[in-house]
Order: sequence, then C-alpha cells, then structure tokens
Amino acid sequence: MRPGPLEILRYYRGCLESLETFGSTLETSLETGSLPSDSRFLGMTLAECNTALAELRAELDQQVVLMLTASFESLFQLDRIERFERKKKGPLSRSLRKWWKGERRNPQKWLKMESLLDA
Repeated sequence: MRPGPLEILRYYRGCLESLETFGSTLETSLETGSLPSDSRFLGMTLAECNTALAELRAELDQQVVLMLTASFESLFQLDRIERFERKKKGPLSRSLRKWWKGERRNPQKWLKMESLLDA
C-alpha cells in the first residue's frame, strides 16, 4: 500500500493527539508517582519529560516530512508514466514528453527529481 498525502496527514494528526494525551497522562503519573518501573521517563523531572516529548515531536515532524516528500514524488512519477503511456494531449504532457525525449530517457525509468528541477 502506498499512503497518499491525506493518509499521512491523518496519521500525523493522530500521532500529535496521542503525544498530547500521553503528555497529560505522564504529568499526572509524575505527580502521583505511578510511573511503571520500566518507563523511560522514570526518574525524570517534568521539565526533562517535556524536553523528551518535544524531541519525539521533532522526530515525528521529520518523519512526516520524509513520508510526504516520498508520497508526492511517487504521485508525480506515476502521473508522468501514465501521461507517457496514454500520450495525453495537454500542454504539460507535451512539454514533459519533449523534455524527456530530448534527454533520451526510457519512459519507464524512474525520474531523478533533481533532473526535473534543472529542466
């Protein structure tokens, strides 16, 4: 399965909600001393826990950016292949085919995005 941008954004929002809920639960557990003995947060202050949660959030942000980039690239690549195979007549399709043929490329070959940015 190839997740699209909307599925990735839903995943991201769900993860953010989970992090927020976990942060609230963690704060309560710290106050009551009821953290499990195998918790990675055991022995941390609230400030240290908040820092760790912020690091998890930053890591999540980076992962989602990579997932979105891969998803958009995949959509572009599949659209380009479809345009070539169906020989669509629109100006974008004609322009892409002209550029691609000028570079003498195989239409089934995966396009390096850097080369398109140079075109």
